[in-house]
Amino acid sequence: METLPLALDLSGTFVFALSGALAGAKRKLDLFGVLVLSFAAETAGGMARGVLIGAIPPASVNDWL
Repeated sequence: METLPLALDLSGTFVFALSGALAGAKRKLDLFGVLVLSFAAETAGGMARGVLIGAIPPASVNDWL
């Protein structure tokens, strides 16, 4: 992968994870709950982003990174 697309992909993944973590903290979940919600938001958001841009299969399934 090139550097710029990789950086954009990783920053998008970070933003999805951050939004999930903030939602969990807002609902006063414990650390495990925040981590699970963060992981779920990151994974679902990344897959939805991949499908919407036409990357089939999504990068989260196709690439280990």
